[in-house]
Amino acid sequence: MNVAIKLFDNTEIKGSFENYSAQAIADMLNDQKKVMVVIGSSVVQRQQVSRIVPERETLGNVEVRLNDGTTITAQVDNYIPQEIADLLNDDSRTMSALGDVVVQRYSVVRITPISEPTT
Repeated sequence: MNVAIKLFDNTEIKGSFENYSAQAIADMLNDQKKVMVVIGSSVVQRQQVSRIVPERETLGNVEVRLNDGTTITAQVDNYIPQEIADLLNDDSRTMSALGDVVVQRYSVVRITPISEPTT
C-alpha cells in the first residue's frame, strides 16, 4: 500500500508497505525508546510525524478534521465514537491508528461519520 507521510515541518514523504498496518505503525511511533524510525523506505524522527494516510481510491467511512484545516477520510470498521474518544484521550500514546490512518492525537479536532451506518 502506498502512503503519504506528513511531518510537522510540512514535508510530505511517499512510502510503500507490503503489509500495511496502521496499528503497528502507531505502536512503533509511540515507542519511547526510539528516536528514529523506519517508515517505508524513509528514516524519520518519530516525534516529527504528524500523520500517515494511505493513498487509496475508495473513500473511508469517517471524516477526520485536523487543526491545520486538513480534512482526511479514514476507513474505521465498527466505528464507535466513545471508543475513538477513549483512544484519543489515552495520554500514554501520542499517535493513534484510526482505521487505516495514523494521526497525532493532538492534531484531531473532530471525527464524524460520512454517512450514518444502517442497521
